[in-house]
Amino acid sequence: MSSHSSRRLTLVFALATWLAAAPELTLAAPVAAAVEPAPTARQRSAVAMPAAPAAPAAPAAPAAALPVRDERPDDPRAAELLARLDGDLFARSFLMSGRLHITRDGNDREVVLRVHHLAPDRTLVRAVGSGRHRGTTYLLHPGGLAAWFPRADLLLELPAGAAGQRLFGSDLSLEDLGLLMGQREHFRAEWLGARALDDAADPEPVQVVMLRPRAPGHSLYARVELSVRVADAAPLRMDAFDRHGELLRRLRFREHEDGSPRRWLAEDGRGTSRSELRVSQFETDLPQDPARFELEGLRAWR
Repeated sequence: MSSHSSRRLTLVFALATWLAAAPELTLAAPVAAAVEPAPTARQRSAVAMPAAPAAPAAPAAPAAALPVRDERPDDPRAAELLARLDGDLFARSFLMSGRLHITRDGNDREVVLRVHHLAPDRTLVRAVGSGRHRGTTYLLHPGGLAAWFPRADLLLELPAGAAGQRLFGSDLSLEDLGLLMGQREHFRAEWLGARALDDAADPEPVQVVMLRPRAPGHSLYARVELSVRVADAAPLRMDAFDRHGELLRRLRFREHEDGSPRRWLAEDGRGTSRSELRVSQFETDLPQDPARFELEGLRAWR
């Protein structure tokens, strides 16, 4: 994705959040057009002179070819490993609750989150408790991303690429959640092989899968590398890169219970800001109403 597209998605995401936080604001009335002064004599004389013949127009450049979606199947070894990850962890519906601690620009704050996963392909993230984000709800679904801001009574469909933006200003994104929880239909999986994880106190053998967007514009990421423990297919790390190969975001997963990480450690590629999600509740096979995982159904989450 180009830097221009990335900035545009950032503006869209920021505008949606701003509208939700300030619903009383309205667009200003249009400003009256300025009255142009009357032309001078010199200007009138210039207007009266015949214009020089125009140069012939240059031939139009051929239209650029539309980007082609990569429809190749996943690498079989990568698909097998991801199936193990999903089967052990995210193939069932669940509720995950926790506190997202955010450290940025020398300031600390916390957001209480609930993540509702409706298998296989819908994940809903809500801010609960107190604070300015209370009630804000995001839905990742096969068609993209939807947002519900109850304080502003605002329901939006957002570009799919907006899912890569900072979640509530943290170093975690909705796209990170979706990729880990099996929502990878717009990515192609490739096998990178086995290696030792290089940032663990006791380096563990991992298998690494690379995920690339199947079409330009769907993701802020150019590629994602997901490291999974060999012994039990538990996720240990996820690295996201831009199109220049620069690290954008790193997630480390710690304190696994029944295959589910209880600590999510996230930081930006420069290591200048950090966030930590501490999971306090993880319950599977809870009854879920599918209607509440549709666009209009988001209004039921208050």
